[in-house]
Amino acid sequence: MPALLEIAYRLLKRGRGFGLDLTGWISLAGLVMGVACLVVSMAVMSGFEKTLRESLSDVTGHVQIFRYRIGNEPPEKLKERVQKIVPETKAMTRFLSVEGVLAHKGRIQGVFMQGLDEGEAWKVLNLERRLLDGELAIRGASKESPNARVLIGKGVAETFGLKPGDTFRLLVPLPSEFDPQEFKRKIGVFEVAGVVELGKFEYDQRMVMMPIKDLQKLADVGSRDSGFILRVEDGLKARAASFRLSEQLGPGFRVRDWRDINENMFDAVEIEKLVVFFVILVIVVAASFNVATSLYVNVVQRYPEIGILKALGVSPRQMVGVLCLQGVALGIIGCTAGLGLGVVLGYFFEWAQTNLGLLPASVYKISYIELDFRPQDILAILGVTLVICVLATLAPARQGAKLSPVEGLRYE
Repeated sequence: MPALLEIAYRLLKRGRGFGLDLTGWISLAGLVMGVACLVVSMAVMSGFEKTLRESLSDVTGHVQIFRYRIGNEPPEKLKERVQKIVPETKAMTRFLSVEGVLAHKGRIQGVFMQGLDEGEAWKVLNLERRLLDGELAIRGASKESPNARVLIGKGVAETFGLKPGDTFRLLVPLPSEFDPQEFKRKIGVFEVAGVVELGKFEYDQRMVMMPIKDLQKLADVGSRDSGFILRVEDGLKARAASFRLSEQLGPGFRVRDWRDINENMFDAVEIEKLVVFFVILVIVVAASFNVATSLYVNVVQRYPEIGILKALGVSPRQMVGVLCLQGVALGIIGCTAGLGLGVVLGYFFEWAQTNLGLLPASVYKISYIELDFRPQDILAILGVTLVICVLATLAPARQGAKLSPVEGLRYE
């Protein structure tokens, strides 16, 4: 084997440009670009999936339990049941979801209000890195501070020009006690404690987070809540936990994990990732066969050397191995250069997101993608590329192996 490697290296190196003409170098450049495009596209698609997953789990937790049937079971007893069903639960908090209207300086907009337990919320949600301004704290109304302090999404702050310390009004329509076709309104005044970027366009444009007691008072629901939000030890296993909860809690509850919230989008990302891989792989296939064409010309030019090797006892099978090693060497060069170029293009993509507004959040649902270069994606790209290069070089290798020593030495 070392002797075959040495022969392959000398045959490839001898002459100008490793035996490649201008067309061969252009083909090798195409192989590099194809690998680079594959690396970047897979990193972007994987990063999109990861960013969306983190955005959902940071804001909505890993598992949400909605209870529709209001019974006599107190929240603490329900928490004990959930803990027994899902022992890997790290933290749990009550929540209340209500839709309403935000009014400020003559402008109104529909918002989604989420009431959270002041003491437990930040053990379940992960918003520290998403805080843009102010402080990450929600506090209920008191004698010292008559207005409850709340968190608002970045889009809400931009739409209404709100900043920490400002006050605004929230309105909740409530059904009339006398006429079911009419509504009465209830208004509350709140103070902005902080502005957060929630990682998803709809959340940034509509989300308001506040203490659950203040939202219960505003919505006039007494001590009722919507259910519980859970954080488990491994977010990727949240679906299994949600299945167990659905089976054992009974019909009065609805359980969903972070993936259920955007099931269609995650399925679309997986399909698009596979489609993009095979579409861009066509570039690699075309470049590999162009490189093989240049190697075929190289074989013709090396007839005397091949004739001498066969006269010295190199078998046809060994000759095929020698010539295929040349294709593998060029494939390794293309893969290495393509991988490096792909990483560079990936960092340029991240720079463009920040400085050029490359991803409109209203279109892509998220405003920033953190690229994810997954080892399995890199190995798949390199493995498939090398296999294609080897297959592409089989034809010129077999042609060289069929050469008769007499034919190769005729003009020597």
